[in-house]
Amino acid sequence: MLIIYLVIAWAAGIILAEATQADLPYGVIAVGLAMLFGMVWPFGHRRLTFALACIALVALGAWRLDEGRPEQSPGHIAQYNNSGWTTIYGTVRTEPDERDTYTNVQVEVDRVESLGAERETHGTVLVRFPANSEVAYGDRILASGQLRPPPNLDTFNYRDKLARQGIFSFLQPANTRILSHDHGVWTREVLIEAKSRAQGFIEDSLPEPQASLLSGILLGDDKGMAYEVKEAFNDTGTSHVIAISGFNMAIIAGMVATFLGALFGRDTWSVIVLSILFITIYTIFVGANAAVVRAAVMSGVLILAPKLGGQTYVPASLAATALVMSLLDPWVLWDIGFQLSFAAVLGMALLTPSFDRTFRGWMQRSFGRHSGIKVAQWLSEPLIVSIVAQIFTLPIILYYFGRLSLVSPIVNLLIVPVQSLILLLGGAATATSFVYAPIGEYLYDATWLCLAWTTTVVRQFADIPLAAAEFSLPQWSLIGLFGGTFVMTVLHGTRPPWFEHLWNHQIVRFALQGALVVGALVIIGALVQQAIRQPDDELHVIYLDMGQSNSVLIETPEGATFLIDGGRYPSRLLTALGDHLPPNQRQIDVWLITSDDYNDIGGLVTIAERYDIEVVIDGIQNSNEQEYYDLLDALVEQDATILDPHVGWRLETGDGVSIEILSPRTDRVTPETMVLRLAYGEASFLFINELAAADENLLLAQPHLIQATVLQAADHAMDKSNSETWIQQVNPQVVIVHNDPSSRDNGAIGHVMARFADREVYRTDQHGTIEVITNGKQLRIRTESN
Repeated sequence: MLIIYLVIAWAAGIILAEATQADLPYGVIAVGLAMLFGMVWPFGHRRLTFALACIALVALGAWRLDEGRPEQSPGHIAQYNNSGWTTIYGTVRTEPDERDTYTNVQVEVDRVESLGAERETHGTVLVRFPANSEVAYGDRILASGQLRPPPNLDTFNYRDKLARQGIFSFLQPANTRILSHDHGVWTREVLIEAKSRAQGFIEDSLPEPQASLLSGILLGDDKGMAYEVKEAFNDTGTSHVIAISGFNMAIIAGMVATFLGALFGRDTWSVIVLSILFITIYTIFVGANAAVVRAAVMSGVLILAPKLGGQTYVPASLAATALVMSLLDPWVLWDIGFQLSFAAVLGMALLTPSFDRTFRGWMQRSFGRHSGIKVAQWLSEPLIVSIVAQIFTLPIILYYFGRLSLVSPIVNLLIVPVQSLILLLGGAATATSFVYAPIGEYLYDATWLCLAWTTTVVRQFADIPLAAAEFSLPQWSLIGLFGGTFVMTVLHGTRPPWFEHLWNHQIVRFALQGALVVGALVIIGALVQQAIRQPDDELHVIYLDMGQSNSVLIETPEGATFLIDGGRYPSRLLTALGDHLPPNQRQIDVWLITSDDYNDIGGLVTIAERYDIEVVIDGIQNSNEQEYYDLLDALVEQDATILDPHVGWRLETGDGVSIEILSPRTDRVTPETMVLRLAYGEASFLFINELAAADENLLLAQPHLIQATVLQAADHAMDKSNSETWIQQVNPQVVIVHNDPSSRDNGAIGHVMARFADREVYRTDQHGTIEVITNGKQLRIRTESN
């Protein structure tokens, strides 16, 4: 346990230096503490010396990060960013990163031409070549264009990621030229060529997406896999199988150890050494990039663990591994892949034995002793390893990606057992193809069965609604969840004396168990909340039953929320929002106010106090109603963006929904003239609160704008509204009428309703809340009364 505490102190120093950005002489501090440690240590003050050692390592960790910050020294190529047309000369230092539409190449630059002068320089530039470029590792190239800082992406800070690799410049060149070849390290060129041939064998023998899947599993190169297929693996929580990860390395290590164990006997040093040697050779073959090396090191820890102390050894070994890797590159602590590999291997090492025993016992009770042992032997290793790895990596996945797969356990149960076969058959097919390709073809045919099973299961389950749910918890809770799980698992696995002493106290045990139960309830509650009313790739237009009031809630296919007016009953509106929005949603993206009538806005101040309003489209502008100004005050207090609309104003969402403001007047929008038209695919909706006969006639002159699939009847279908000509021009399939029979303003007048005789008519006084659901082509209608 001592090394674990020391490595935690080292990592804390690295994180502290990055968080504070303080310019302190960490090296001097560390040396001073080390000298003080040396003076105290001979006197046997164990606690004092241990504390000094930890503090010294905090300072050393901070110093290592400070020293490891990439710097732009004089003459660095980054000094030419944003300086006009530039030509660079350099050598490709890594294997090109090929994508569907471009190829990213890291070029080590030694000369630059800028502003008519040629100079020596140094540093690395990320050059974006066109797709299918012939550029290769070791090529000397020329590229011309405008150097710029690397771009930032929507999902993460790409610029910071490249800066940690010492890359501060990005070039999308207008022209490029390969000047010469073979300037790289010859051994690396040989390995890249062998890897390229292996990928060629796979692509020649298998169709897509099976070829890309096998390339990802064996060679760590899944770039040929279509985006939709990758998303299916992400949505089903099975992305760990399509790359060389700690999970795949663990399976490879297990297979090799099992095979060698049959030859030399289990748990002998020869088996361990040969297994590690095989993983080392395999790591070098597939490119030995940071992710692969990390997975190989973690797998080596698992292989050594049984021989050097089992569960007690693994945390210490992982701590030592983290120390070495962060000593070489302190930024590795921020690498998502490192965090996932570390958590997965720790979980597999500490929890797999107990999970495995439980699983084998359950299988024997379910299938009988003889059959249960056989079934457990087939399923235990890959299935239990997968489940345990997912348990430990779940908080990290939620923290970074905010997505939880609800079908992951089932899908993993179905596909994980065949991953060993894929690795075995695919590896044998690829190795055989180097010797005699026709035999490799037959082995690829056998591999295809397992690959096709994997891709079919993943894609079918990914199509299930709510296969992946958006899941968000406060960052502090996820950090606490992972930290608590990590600490408790390590302590339970290693059993230090002080922990045993605490654990034997009934009060402490009861408190920890209670915290575990509360934590589990919090997670279950959050999961259930996230699973309810998740976006389902369809548009939902919900005409809320608010009596003689205009109130429409709109949810776009990807979950954006619009509200039109709302009504005068805050409790009814809050209940309706709670019924139709996800339980944890407290935000309305766009609120459209089309009326200052008390019936339409009388209860909205309470909504503004309970929900965060991002944008308000205010169609009132001038009003004599106090309720309207109270609402404005509430919106201003929460810093909502308030916009004044104009005729032709249009809002488009990223998922294909558009809302446009129509008006018979070209000079201004008023409550009496504001008409909203929503379009999604072939479906369209007209939302009308009030519309005078004269304004109705003006809109009839624009028939191409007013045609709609669903029409909200104007003025609650009162007398002198919704003329016969209007209905014929709009030509709706469905008519929605907001009406309250108890209102003093009579709506749904008989002769007006008769004009809707040839349409589907839904009334809130008869059907309650009415929900229209569409995929852009077909409509489905749900009502409160059915």
